Amino acid sequence: MTIVGLILTAIFGFLLTSSIPVKGVNTVFIAFMIALAITTVLPLIHRRFEILRIERAFITSAVTVVFTYVIIFRPLLVSRPGLANLIDWVIVLIMLLKVNSAVKRYVVIEEEAEFEEFEFKREEIVEKIERAKNLFISRGVKSPLIAVLAEVLVSSGFRTEDIAKVISVILSCRDEGIPRFAFGWEKRIIERRNRKRREEALKRVEEMIGGVGVGLKGVQQKVR
Repeated sequence: MTIVGLILTAIFGFLLTSSIPVKGVNTVFIAFMIALAITTVLPLIHRRFEILRIERAFITSAVTVVFTYVIIFRPLLVSRPGLANLIDWVIVLIMLLKVNSAVKRYVVIEEEAEFEEFEFKREEIVEKIERAKNLFISRGVKSPLIAVLAEVLVSSGFRTEDIAKVISVILSCRDEGIPRFAFGWEKRIIERRNRKRREEALKRVEEMIGGVGVGLKGVQQKVR
């Protein structure tokens, strides 16, 4: 519901309830509109109030029922206080059970949202690492791999000196130069040797970072 829709509902609802010849109906409607406004506006202000939007139907109906009972029907039970007290406690119990259930469900929703966000970030990092690895192995491009390695290892809590050791393996990997006037078969042999050298460097890196892994042998659990 939009703010404009909320205002129109309040206006037309107030005009309608004003024509009902039952004492307290206007008060019940005002309470309903306040509950509706709170569950509409607060979730727009901050995400922490999202539970109000999720439970809007229960909150507005509960407010309507409670105010209808307290303002209209409870005065009729003044001569029967035992029954009135019983109904009071039944309403309180129902509200407590519902609130407890709503809070538990909201916590589950929040945990699922956080897990989905974590999964999304992890997939992003895996994709970045795979691209960087392919660039390094196929063309000897080091900078993307060094950048993503640094990001992963810092996020995983590696010490600065350990990160430097890992990155130095990539930096120290040197390709064999290809002669300007080499034969085609000579170029292919040198390229294969260079590729093998890069693969060995990458394998060493994977062994050094052990079980941290996101796409690098295992950097999947601790990285966000």
